[in-house]
Amino acid sequence: MAPPFTGKSDASKFLDAIPFLQARHYHPTRLGPVVFIVEHDMESGEDWDEAEDWQRRTNTQERESSVNYGVDPDSILSAVKPTQTAWHASGVNSCSLGIEQPGRAAQSRDEWLDDYGKRMIANTGKLTAALCIVFEIEVRVASSDDVVNYYLGRPYRTGLISHLTATEAAKRLGKKNYGHWDPGYSYPWDFLLAQVRLWLPGAHSPVPRPEVTTMSRIVLDPTKPKRPGKRPHVELAPNNDAIVGYWGSVLDGADPASPGFAEVRVRKLATKAVSIESEVDDEGNALGVAAIRADHSTELIPWA
Repeated sequence: MAPPFTGKSDASKFLDAIPFLQARHYHPTRLGPVVFIVEHDMESGEDWDEAEDWQRRTNTQERESSVNYGVDPDSILSAVKPTQTAWHASGVNSCSLGIEQPGRAAQSRDEWLDDYGKRMIANTGKLTAALCIVFEIEVRVASSDDVVNYYLGRPYRTGLISHLTATEAAKRLGKKNYGHWDPGYSYPWDFLLAQVRLWLPGAHSPVPRPEVTTMSRIVLDPTKPKRPGKRPHVELAPNNDAIVGYWGSVLDGADPASPGFAEVRVRKLATKAVSIESEVDDEGNALGVAAIRADHSTELIPWA
């Protein structure tokens, strides 16, 4: 697989390179900010040139509709630029971009996730990821509440929506709608979100082993935790050596040979570790420290 997008500039270059053929019906400018991405289906079969057929149709059709992008397993094409407004989902055209996908709203999850569907949704995921990066849209499935709140000026969250969600929001707002419900109740949103995340910056980067920048020594008494059921725990303030809190008995300079005490070296970590915790065996002997990083990953660092 190709590496993920490195950031907004990289994602913008990808979007700019998508083959474009102007749709016949559209508004030449944006009528509002892009805060939602609408995932549609074409109500079509599974031909490998569905995107090409869609692009040609939208360029010549009499029906007054258009969508920004169309995909199939081996193509990503465009018919309405992000700087224009497509006529794809009545009620949310002004605040969204749309993506057409081969398939039908009545399909089952298994039908969406056949070999053709997985390849196609992988392409949808790449395109959606680029749009999320460029327009700073959250990688989540938004609800009709989000759409309604956006139009009513209330707090809302951005995200991906279906045409069905747009229809529900339009009904609640008293806006014109045509009852569309694509891509259906069985569309595999979880699979799509996983494909989107593969293209986000840093998606394939391993969590680095934290570098030790400083080291201090304290002694924890694992037999006297201040919180029942909790092992001694020490928190370090980020970017300095200050101990900002602890659980258990912490004694500077205590004799490591004292019965019941386990010696623990507290390490200040270069990566944004927010806390470290002693790891002891059944006899109370220190095995190392577990670094708990900002991304909630952990790593046991044994003593050298």
